[in-house]
Amino acid sequence: NGMVYVRGHARDFDHWAEQGATGWRFADVLPYFKRMEDSNGGENGWRGHDGPLTVQRGSRTNPL
Repeated sequence: NGMVYVRGHARDFDHWAEQGATGWRFADVLPYFKRMEDSNGGENGWRGHDGPLTVQRGSRTNPL
């Protein structure tokens, strides 16, 4: 069992904005993603560090 957190692709957000969804460019929504994340990895500026949602890379411990 596991839980996976994945942001949408930046191009999808940008496409929605091009189609008229004002405020939905990836650059517009990135601050909201960062605000909800608490990540101990990743690049500064790309991930949040003080939010309520813990985000971390999964481990590959299955020997199969």
